[in-house]
Amino acid sequence: MKKRRLNRRTPLTALFLVLAVGLLLTGAYQGGRDNASAALPLPPDIPIPTSLTIPFALFRASDFSPADGEEEVALNKNVTVEFNREVELTTLNLYTFHIKKSGSGTLLPASIGYDLSTNKATLNPVSDLLPGTTYEVTLTDGIKSTGELTLLNPQTWSFTTIAPPEILSRDPTPGATAVPLDQTVLVTFDKKMDWATVTGSSFYLQDSEGDVVAASLIKSLDKRTAGLNPLAGLEADETYVVTLTTAVEAENGLSLESTVVWSFTTAAGAPQVVAKVPANGAVDVPVGQVISATFDMDIDESTITSATFYIKKSGGTPLPAEVDYSAATHKATLDPLADLEAGATYQVTLSSAVKSETGVALAGAPVTWSFTTAAGPGPGGITFTDVPPGHPYYDAINDLASRGIIGGYGDGRFGPGDWIRRQQFAKMIVGTLGLPVQETDFPNPDVPFTDLGADDLTDLYPHEYVAVCARNAITLGKTSTTFDPYSYITRYQVISMVVRAADSQRPGLLVAPPAGFGAWRGDSTHGANAARAEYNGLLSGLGLSSLSPYGNMTRGEVAQILHNLIVLLGS
Repeated sequence: MKKRRLNRRTPLTALFLVLAVGLLLTGAYQGGRDNASAALPLPPDIPIPTSLTIPFALFRASDFSPADGEEEVALNKNVTVEFNREVELTTLNLYTFHIKKSGSGTLLPASIGYDLSTNKATLNPVSDLLPGTTYEVTLTDGIKSTGELTLLNPQTWSFTTIAPPEILSRDPTPGATAVPLDQTVLVTFDKKMDWATVTGSSFYLQDSEGDVVAASLIKSLDKRTAGLNPLAGLEADETYVVTLTTAVEAENGLSLESTVVWSFTTAAGAPQVVAKVPANGAVDVPVGQVISATFDMDIDESTITSATFYIKKSGGTPLPAEVDYSAATHKATLDPLADLEAGATYQVTLSSAVKSETGVALAGAPVTWSFTTAAGPGPGGITFTDVPPGHPYYDAINDLASRGIIGGYGDGRFGPGDWIRRQQFAKMIVGTLGLPVQETDFPNPDVPFTDLGADDLTDLYPHEYVAVCARNAITLGKTSTTFDPYSYITRYQVISMVVRAADSQRPGLLVAPPAGFGAWRGDSTHGANAARAEYNGLLSGLGLSSLSPYGNMTRGEVAQILHNLIVLLGS
């Protein structure tokens, strides 16, 4: 084989190749000195002839902590950096590795540690960092490896420490006037709070005499909103003071920077809405619903008009409706001239023009609430797919549905054969009687029941409805201290509650039956009430001979007996 000859140009060519590779590498690395990123990429791979060797190796830093742009950094946080080679310790000092406040020219006093086993350098500020402050860390190319290699990726990066909590909003706002008497005080923070620090001694409400107002604490699931819900209505025309102390802390361990105090004044004898039909957020409301609002005092009837009390579809205009007011019951009614749309959401409004007889505007006006109608009602009125004309309880069910006392399921059914729980019946009979219900009805000394569970302060059901029943002696409970809210209610239990309801509203209305009268008179607890109910027509249409008085009462049967009660009371 003929040997390959090398000419004079071969060594020169090899030298140029080495220089070219060196220039490419150092050129790519030089750009990294001005790069502020905490994680610079390595230079691209460059093919190198196997016959050549590179006279140097890479020396770089990585795993910067805190990372560039990191927030909510602890105040005692140390800065750490890892190197891929051992560092020449004489080059690692506060000139080549330091920290300072952003925008400041003064370096923070700090100590530097170095772990030979991991090649990790630690910058430990002498004092804790300041809260809510941005800091800059600099790593210079003055740092060398033990082989005198220059740091490939010197840079400056920044991070921000944790900040104390701040209040984003307050309700009522500082200095607010004409605040409703059922006002819940709410405070929203800019970060998650440590609820263990929000107590009756760090967050409280005082009246003008300096006395602390008894209130339950509200703490949102997202840990950003705290509230005070007074256990009793606030006084009219009274100034109240809210206080949040520096004992209140965020989850990051920092407290409010200073105690926050503000005040508000309640409405001066302003009328309040104490009952709304349908309730706010109600669903499956009949399309023929009559809307009503009950007040806690006499209202100037001339201020209840279609311009001050109206209903509209969400995003729409007020619907034509007949508006009326009853001075005897303090109830305003709104009857749309046409049926509402099925499966639609409506908003009811009482404007600030509604006033008491003394000329005081409605508290919290405009007062608004919304509800959603049931899906699929038939044309021309309320129908349920499983309650056709001719159904034994057709008239009773549709009468109660039109009054907003009962509603169907979202799929258009009523479920006349379904059973009803005791707490559900409490709401139905309160609605039948039109009794006002408000959040202050529970807790109440007249309500001895201990098995109702925690009260949802945003919903009157079931606690407040059960409380109204107890206060009016409509229910005596399952025992003297329990109501048994989740059990299905029996026919005997319904009958006794309906009889007591009639007695509470119209004493003496029910005529006593003759001795021995009554198909269901045999029970020692409920028999007498059953006989009175049957004799006065409250059990009409139920077909007693085919039913057991001890069995659970169905939705259709309940509708019938409540319809009979309405007829008897002349409502």
